[in-house]
Amino acid sequence: MSILKFKSRLDHFDYLVRHKMTGSPKQCAKRLRLSKSSFYRFLEDLLLMNIPIAYNPEMKTYEYQEDGKLIFGFEFDNKLKTKDLSKIKGGFCLRKNIWMSPKMWDRAPRILALV
Repeated sequence: MSILKFKSRLDHFDYLVRHKMTGSPKQCAKRLRLSKSSFYRFLEDLLLMNIPIAYNPEMKTYEYQEDGKLIFGFEFDNKLKTKDLSKIKGGFCLRKNIWMSPKMWDRAPRILALV
C-alpha cells in the first residue's frame, strides 16, 4: 500500500473514531474500503504504533482509550535560538487585532480601509 493511501485511510479512520461512526469491524472495513482481514492488519499496525484504540461492543464503535487524535507527518522543533530572538522586531496594534510592523506604517491607511 502506498504511503499516501495509508495516510488517507488513517485520516478517514481517525474521523470515524472521533465521531463514533466506525460501526462493527465488518462495517468499518467496508467504510475504509478494506477486506475484513486487511482491516484487522490495519488495526494491528495502529496497535504497533502504540495508538490506544479498542472496540466498544456496547456502542458498536471503535474508541480511543485516551483523549487525542491521529497525526501523520513531521513536526518541526519550533524552539527559537537566542540569536534568532535578537532578530525579532516588534509591531503595534492599530485596531481589531491588526498588528503592523513599522515598515508597514506607510500602507496603514489602505490596509485599515479594507477592514
